[in-house]
Amino acid sequence: MKKKNAELMRVQNLIESDRLNLGDGFEKLFLNDLLKLLRDYYDVRNTPALNIDKNIKGYSVNISFDATAIKNVNFLP
Repeated sequence: MKKKNAELMRVQNLIESDRLNLGDGFEKLFLNDLLKLLRDYYDVRNTPALNIDKNIKGYSVNISFDATAIKNVNFLP
């Protein structure tokens, strides 16, 4: 569980620290980290797609991916 929290914190830090300059390197790194996390919960069929739009309050972040199954979770948070 600690590993999952560390991965989520890494993703959050990436978003917060790179808000002004969302380059190709950010997107690739973010999607690689996200894919590792998603594979713990889903049988992921493809690399997630990322769409980030700037709005008045900050950013709207949309992530989509295809999965063939949802994995069973054998632990309680």
